[in-house]
Amino acid sequence: MKFLVSEENWDIQGYGEYLKTIAHRFDEQTSEFILHKSFHDGDIKYIKLINHFDRSSEEEIKDPTSIRMIIEHSGGSLYEIVWSEVRRFFFDYDITRNVYSNLNEIVWDGMCGIDEWGYDEILETSNQMISHEIDLFSKTKIIIICRGIQINQLES
Repeated sequence: MKFLVSEENWDIQGYGEYLKTIAHRFDEQTSEFILHKSFHDGDIKYIKLINHFDRSSEEEIKDPTSIRMIIEHSGGSLYEIVWSEVRRFFFDYDITRNVYSNLNEIVWDGMCGIDEWGYDEILETSNQMISHEIDLFSKTKIIIICRGIQINQLES
């Protein structure tokens, strides 16, 4: 991460200013969310990797992979995030890293699974892609390099 380097080294104000410079890349609802809200403490309910490639179709899709995630915001609302035209997806989950400080005991005996959304950072890459790096409290890291991100609030 560039702005959220560590718990001791955050540039929240700089990141907020940076987001304003790339907000035009997103639709109105997504821009509003990333500029004024976050998924901190939210629960990932569902994640799906979708390959839109269809061998029987003559239609060519340049980047046929997308990812869909449903998150319960800490306020209780449900949101859907869709990353489109995904070029890279990294999901590093290892429950044995989610341990209490100074103990070798897994938090809640692993009952929290991948655990809550910690922090994330959206950056524009040098080749005009979008990098979305997400750190969960379980020390799980998710990195998605894509062309688009869309966030929609779902009906409760």
